[in-house]
Amino acid sequence: MAAAVAQQNSSRQIDYGFEQRVRNENINNQFDYDDNLDDQRAQLRWRTRIWAKAPVGSDIDINVGLTQETNQIFIKRAPWRFDEVMFETLNIDFKKLFTKGLTLRVGRQNLIKNEGFMFLEGSPGDGSRTVYTNAAVLGYTWKKSKLEAIGIMNPRQDRMLPVLHDRNKTMLDWNQSSIGTYYTDNNLRRTSIESYYFYTKQTGDRRAPTNFQYRPDRHVHLAGGRVVRKFDRGWSATGEFAGQWGAYHGGGTVRGWAGYSYLKRTFGEKSQHYVPGGYWGMSGDDPSTKNKDEGWDPLYSRWPNSTVS
Repeated sequence: MAAAVAQQNSSRQIDYGFEQRVRNENINNQFDYDDNLDDQRAQLRWRTRIWAKAPVGSDIDINVGLTQETNQIFIKRAPWRFDEVMFETLNIDFKKLFTKGLTLRVGRQNLIKNEGFMFLEGSPGDGSRTVYTNAAVLGYTWKKSKLEAIGIMNPRQDRMLPVLHDRNKTMLDWNQSSIGTYYTDNNLRRTSIESYYFYTKQTGDRRAPTNFQYRPDRHVHLAGGRVVRKFDRGWSATGEFAGQWGAYHGGGTVRGWAGYSYLKRTFGEKSQHYVPGGYWGMSGDDPSTKNKDEGWDPLYSRWPNSTVS
């Protein structure tokens, strides 16, 4: 359930809201993937969120949001312990900067692009509690085009902002920072085009070097693009492809790719129903190749995508 209200004060409007989510989970073999060993867990997940947006003048907004999620575990039974309270959002949004079309948002924010193939989840270590990214996004819009310069800094633990009742949660397996550009073009009547390039550094993997998932310090370049074409009678075609290349400490190389394409048919009142069909693929690491990592690295999209939006 959720509730949201807004307060009007002369020419200034403060928007604020509250949300309470309760999720019931009963899972088994998710952690060890072994039918011979029982690792069942039954739990309720209580996530509480409050947020507010306050204007500072006509062209500047301040956004702040707090979140906490406590897991009430029944199997195997565990005592109730109130979890940490942290900032889900805290940023300042300059809707007009120096000149028309130039914007800037700095701070903790939800950085989401399309169906989340490249950008959706900046904090995968806490499950579905948050998806935030610590970022600065400088954008320039003209006609139906937009160019964004994006800088990201996501440490493996939340050390950017204060945490109440800190439980030392791991947000990522390593410290991750990126810088790059994202271009969106909607000038064509039925076709939208997007392209992007990012340079990413990953350092300080928390796992032991003997762990099969351990990654030495690395740098990765990523470039790709997305095209959506709309047709008559509710049909559309979407395709996206990206490649990665780079190197890791010790002389190894990084090579990877990922992409998808699908057709979608919308129907019903206001086109609220749809049926997609397509192909999603990504490269995997070949264990026989020494000093090469060919596996696709979902830098900011480690989340369980089960639908096509």
